[in-house]
Amino acid sequence: MGMKSETHAGVKTSDQPVFFPASDPKYFGIVSEPATATAKTTAVILLSGTFGGTTTLGRNRFWLKMARSLAQRGHRVMRFDYAGIGDSTGEAVCHELEKPATEELRAAFDLLASRGAEDFIVVGTCYGSRTALVGSAEEPRVRAVHLLVPPIGSGNKGTGGAEHLAEFGTPVSLAKKAFSRRVLRRILNDSRSRLMARRVISLKVNSLLGRSSDDQRVNDETVYVSEDFYRPLRRLLERNVPIKFMFGEDDFFRTEFESAREGRLGPLLTAHSDRLDIEVVPGVVRGFLTIQVQDQCIESVLNWVEATGE
Repeated sequence: MGMKSETHAGVKTSDQPVFFPASDPKYFGIVSEPATATAKTTAVILLSGTFGGTTTLGRNRFWLKMARSLAQRGHRVMRFDYAGIGDSTGEAVCHELEKPATEELRAAFDLLASRGAEDFIVVGTCYGSRTALVGSAEEPRVRAVHLLVPPIGSGNKGTGGAEHLAEFGTPVSLAKKAFSRRVLRRILNDSRSRLMARRVISLKVNSLLGRSSDDQRVNDETVYVSEDFYRPLRRLLERNVPIKFMFGEDDFFRTEFESAREGRLGPLLTAHSDRLDIEVVPGVVRGFLTIQVQDQCIESVLNWVEATGE
């Protein structure tokens, strides 16, 4: 596959499509880097959610613009499709927060290391933020993490997962998901799953009818912090890895996060406050629905990489 060159912000960058890992190439990714200078030894990996398509492009070329902006500043940057998405092989499945794409992420670390990277900064959103947390906690060469509107719950616990499904899922996609064999089995056998299914239906109906619901508010009693969020977060902070959270003021996941700070997350975040940065901007960040929000996110990531990647 060939390498494509682009001039971005006055600096020429190159984009090279890759299939990896070398031993069994099944994932598709794109590596962006400066075209006329040696890339820095700190590489950046970008991880999307699964409702917004692939990380290789993104809404309004969001991930593409972020990758080229980082490459323009001297970094080698990788974005890739999860198994079964985009041009990666494998079965297209529902990507659950409790099952992050750590296999893909480990292979990406190895590919970038083979090209000269000595350490990494990982950026993720939603499903990608859980992958970033778990995968980075397992990788000692990660030097910083940036999480865009990360959910603190899981795919079938707490209120955030239901909120996300109701907001981004169409009636047709939700029906297909509900009648899959795996989901039906979970609903029949697990009371939490039945509760979440009822909540998704309620939220979606209220949304279609233009109604709001007091039930959408979060309080300390309903906030659930997944162990798959808490444990890797604690491990990274104990390793003194800087972590940045970014939310919109109106993001439901921010409400969950702030409520959890009053409970279980509070002592952990307070004990490591010198390694944390929490940025809140107006409006909604989740979904990257506007150019303004996309530009704010790109600027936030660029500033974080510049602050932690030297």
